[in-house]
Amino acid sequence: MLQEKIKQLGLSDKEAKVYLAALELGGESVQNIAKKSGVHRATTYQCLEKLAESGLVTTEKIGKKIFFSGQYPHQLLTNILDKQNELKKKEVEIFNLLPELNAIFNYAKNKPRVRFFEGAEELKKVYEDTLYNNQEILAFLSVVKPDRDFLKWLYEYYSPERSRRNIKAKVIAPKEKGVEKYTSLDKNLNRQTKLIDPQKYPFSIEIDIYGNNKVAFMSYTTKEMFGVIIESKEVYNTMKFVFQLVWNNIK
Repeated sequence: MLQEKIKQLGLSDKEAKVYLAALELGGESVQNIAKKSGVHRATTYQCLEKLAESGLVTTEKIGKKIFFSGQYPHQLLTNILDKQNELKKKEVEIFNLLPELNAIFNYAKNKPRVRFFEGAEELKKVYEDTLYNNQEILAFLSVVKPDRDFLKWLYEYYSPERSRRNIKAKVIAPKEKGVEKYTSLDKNLNRQTKLIDPQKYPFSIEIDIYGNNKVAFMSYTTKEMFGVIIESKEVYNTMKFVFQLVWNNIK
């Protein structure tokens, strides 16, 4: 069980075995660590070298022999934090490059473009795409029979991340059961919501209008989970006008 948990931190199956053996034995030879871990000696040595590069194993030369010791367990946490910091730096660098890259992309791709995404992990990419712009997101929302796990991801990651990036949102949603929980978070999440009669307008998917030229259609119900992104200035402008028309006429 411990070995499986260690693997989730980025180690291979054999690396996890070797690390735990080195941690338990203290300063030992490759031969003894291989025997303890049940991993072939040559493979054990390769694993130890990689673990040493990550700071999870220390080496000490005594005479002609090299002994390996498992580093303090808190080094695992240090490594994870270092990776997180590195990813954050890369995220900022990419975010700063996006306007220039998008300018090149839009110039080269002047024809409308349609992309399809299927399944939960792919659908998350659609929502994440809305985060790479500084413009307000306009959305038609539905909360009819949502997939609970995906809804949790939206509440716990997507909405807070959008707010953290200071991207505002205006939302039109049917006044259905469960929507009160959504609207109660508006103030904290840099969002405005207007509600409409679900009997007259029973939305069953979400539509996001964003990024100056994109419209996304998303469904995350218990029956289907998919997304479509249309990149077209004409489609974007038309959907934006439709949204503004509805928004301005909701009392």
